Amino acid sequence: MIIFGADIKTFNLPARRGFQIGPVFITPVQGIIIVTSLFFMVCLYFLLAHTKLGKAIRAVADDINLAEISGTNSDLIISAVFAIGSALAAAAGALIGMDTNLQPTMGFIITVKAFAAVVLGGLGNVYGAIVGGYLIGIAENLGVWYIPPVWKDTIAYGILTLMLFLRPAGIFGKKEIQATVL
Repeated sequence: MIIFGADIKTFNLPARRGFQIGPVFITPVQGIIIVTSLFFMVCLYFLLAHTKLGKAIRAVADDINLAEISGTNSDLIISAVFAIGSALAAAAGALIGMDTNLQPTMGFIITVKAFAAVVLGGLGNVYGAIVGGYLIGIAENLGVWYIPPVWKDTIAYGILTLMLFLRPAGIFGKKEIQATVL
């Protein structure tokens, strides 16, 4: 805010006619966002599933002490994950900025929706987070047919609240059984 000010800004992209898939209209910018996000998801999948770094990330996430004993530099892996996450957040900010207005607090609502998507899909489940994100996006965009668009953001909060009451582990989450020591 010190550098750019608190005024709302835009990318001023030219308005283009969208295309229709069933009852849904998608603008070219939204199409770019969908394709780019799918690209990043596939890249992240291949990074985690098919590289030495991905194996180290999964090892540190699973059990940091065991990973360190087996020779993995956990501090380096945590730094790499932080860098990857920051790069993905920067890409997400640029993509969402193309579709909405730019303002200093634009990421807050998106962060809450991302948290709701993770809870909906199941904590610790990457595929669940993806499915949760799509479900929340679809629910919000279909929900504005029935409620005023001003209340669109509350749909994610409502889904989050319902999931925490009905199924706290999420759609793909597993119930953890804790052993009690007598």
